[in-house]
Amino acid sequence: MCYNKCLMYKETLDIIKNITTPTASYIHFLYGLSLLRTGNEKGEEILKKMALRGRKKLKYRASGELLRYYIHKKDMEKGKEIIKKHGLPDNASINYVYFRMLFEFYQKNYDEILKFERKMIKYMPLSAEKGGFYGILGMVYHMKRKYNKAEEYYRKAIEIHQKIEEEKEIGKILYNLGIVYIEKGELEKAETLLREAQKIFISWEQKSHEDHVLYCLGELYFMKGKFSKAEEILNGVKNPKKKLILDFIKIFKGETFSPVPELLPFYHYFHGKKEKAADEYKKAKNKLPSYLKVLYSALFEERRKEEMASIPLYYQVLIQRELGKIKKDISLIEKSMEIADRCGMEFEKGLSMLYLARMIKEENPQEATELLKQCEPLLSPSPFFLQKTKETLADLAPVLARRKGKIYLDSIQKITSLLNVLTSEKRIEDMLRKLCELMGAERGAILLREKKDGRPFIAAGYRIDTTTLEEARFVSKRILRKGSQGELLIVTNALEDPRFKDSPSVRKNQIKSILCAPIVTTGDPFGAVYLDSTLKEGIFSPEEKDFLLAIGKLIGFLIEKGDMWDRLIKENRYLKKLLEPPGSFHGIVGKSKPMQRLYSLIKKVAMSEAPVLLIGETGTGKELVAKVIHELSGRREKPFIPIDCGAIPETLLEAELFGYTKGAFTGAMKEKPGLIEEADGGTVFLDEIGDAPPSIQVKLLRVVDTGILRRLGETSPRVVDVRFISATNKDLEQLVKEGKFRKDLYFRLNAFTIRIPPLKERENDAIYIANHFLKILNQRHKKKIRGFSPGAVELILSYSWPGNVRELKSAVEMAYTLAPENGYITPEHLPAKVRVSEVMKEGAKISKKKFLYELAMEALRKTHGNKSEAAKLLGISRRHLYRILAFGKNLDK
Repeated sequence: MCYNKCLMYKETLDIIKNITTPTASYIHFLYGLSLLRTGNEKGEEILKKMALRGRKKLKYRASGELLRYYIHKKDMEKGKEIIKKHGLPDNASINYVYFRMLFEFYQKNYDEILKFERKMIKYMPLSAEKGGFYGILGMVYHMKRKYNKAEEYYRKAIEIHQKIEEEKEIGKILYNLGIVYIEKGELEKAETLLREAQKIFISWEQKSHEDHVLYCLGELYFMKGKFSKAEEILNGVKNPKKKLILDFIKIFKGETFSPVPELLPFYHYFHGKKEKAADEYKKAKNKLPSYLKVLYSALFEERRKEEMASIPLYYQVLIQRELGKIKKDISLIEKSMEIADRCGMEFEKGLSMLYLARMIKEENPQEATELLKQCEPLLSPSPFFLQKTKETLADLAPVLARRKGKIYLDSIQKITSLLNVLTSEKRIEDMLRKLCELMGAERGAILLREKKDGRPFIAAGYRIDTTTLEEARFVSKRILRKGSQGELLIVTNALEDPRFKDSPSVRKNQIKSILCAPIVTTGDPFGAVYLDSTLKEGIFSPEEKDFLLAIGKLIGFLIEKGDMWDRLIKENRYLKKLLEPPGSFHGIVGKSKPMQRLYSLIKKVAMSEAPVLLIGETGTGKELVAKVIHELSGRREKPFIPIDCGAIPETLLEAELFGYTKGAFTGAMKEKPGLIEEADGGTVFLDEIGDAPPSIQVKLLRVVDTGILRRLGETSPRVVDVRFISATNKDLEQLVKEGKFRKDLYFRLNAFTIRIPPLKERENDAIYIANHFLKILNQRHKKKIRGFSPGAVELILSYSWPGNVRELKSAVEMAYTLAPENGYITPEHLPAKVRVSEVMKEGAKISKKKFLYELAMEALRKTHGNKSEAAKLLGISRRHLYRILAFGKNLDK
């Protein structure tokens, strides 16, 4: 086709050879272009002359076509000559700029391309070149590892090629986008895109492009740990790079062979020959792909480079794990395991779990065994690692048996330690809590049979809600029927068990493991122990049947010996707690509707382990609310540690929170645990969390997320079990937008948010609180004050109390000091700013009138209608009492 065009253009030129017009120049350009595309060197000469002396538009058009020709021939030197002569002026044609950009891309001059990013996007018309330019920008950002930007431009390129129906180009962009997702570790997305690209290349019979796609798919399946599928694909591909991936697979399978030179260091390292591996690395250092350079520098030079971010996520996982092995750093292996799990790299996840199990097997054989059982199916593609897993499990079996025997013995000793102290009303709950800790359960209940009708009632509960208590009752009925035969109920996964999967409590709490064991001494059982877990499946094993039945008998003996049964039936104390009437609530004073809602929220959140964020104005009692949540939780026996993040200087805050070792800084004469560590098992209250400096926010996030911290100057991590309750009077969402508070920490801390209402929203609570403070002052000091006069009550109710409960407390203390012995607190005893607040809205007046009227009526009831005595009781004159009683006539109007 190009040859025929050449002939046509040549004939036209012969006709107009003596004419110099733009049309003639353009035909001359087309003639040279046609010759160039047929491989005729004369075409290159024609276009070179036009590039030097032609008209402006044709000059740059010719230059662009020459650049395209030199890129195709890989003759970069000639391309550089063109660029040197023309540069990149503002009036250059879009065609020239496009091929100049393409040339710079092949020269890896990425920053040069980005200089003209906006111009090209703005002025380039909708065309294949514009789609190509977006594709180039995608590749540039891809090479710079700015994946989001790369994806954005690749998507735009696809959109343009779809509009102009350039399907082949769409296949190329999909292929590039698939590689982006491979490097990001989003393997499922990558597989979908690569399969779409493969279909396009097959339909256009582009075998070379299809081979590229198949190679990437082979690499993807290798990363996912599907070795057989990866080998099957790669063996049918004509790509010299495939040998590298195939040899990687052989290494992970534990095969003995001679790998490609680039993998010799890893091969010897894998087989424990670290010195030989390091020597091979030195030999191959300058010929390695970038990701292998980073991998080997981490392994053999013990450096963790910033280049980590520039390599595919798969190799980052591998590096994290291997560094964790070298440095015996559990957190690195856990990090690699977490990334592998997120990305669907099952084999890598299994390998990380195996290494983690081997690191912790001495100190925690139970957890190591669980990890090994989970990683066994993940490592099935590698006979080598499968064998290692089985060997480690075999090594752990006798250790675990001895440890389990010791745990059983310790468990019995701890429960029998309660034998002589069962007279305390908390001991049955203590027994249940210890049993939950010993068995790894999150929640539990002890149920006893009513003597009259035989129905089970709740004697004690641990972190359990009312819905689950009903479930526990239902389950225990089965045990109370069967327990005399020594039977117990063990459910591995209640969410899938047909007996329990439709249960409201199972669905609501996502309960996985359930255990119900009979409480019996002789004869029929008279109670049951109910335990469950929402975190793990199968934490209760049928192998522990004899032990669990023995525990049930021991608990039965302890309850009978302590003569607790009749008392527990009579009091039914646990249910009384759940059904506690509204009003004053564990030291929090207030009867208003907002406070009733607050009490309800506190009860709910206390039963969970989720972090809580308390928001409210200064002085609303956030620390008191935090203490109540702690006291109602399963952590009540452990410390409650309040920390004011705004009061401790930033230079000292890290040491106070996390502790330090001896010599960690000047003046650190001995090691000291931090406040978080001291709260182990309990609750940490982070007051004014909005004032925490950014450097502390990073470390707090890790502790909240993982329970792992490091003291200052210490390399090995410590694990703490702490619940975090935070409080602030600031708008954290706004601080996040301003970049003053970490977004990830904010989302982690506000798993459950509670707003504490200010005093102005709490109806008549102010006077109840004032009376509460007055009662405390009367008890603390010898001076006796009888109460508040109606005038004082009116002022207290009408004032807005911007400082909330704290301001009210100060006002009561001041009035108490000024009021006479055995008298009443009157308006003149209150602070001036409170007295000034008498001018209020009419609606508020009516509310106060109603309150004073009800107060007067209450006094009359107490004095059996005697107005003189009622006035005396209220601390007012008889005439003042009549005025208050007159309010009643207008209240209904």
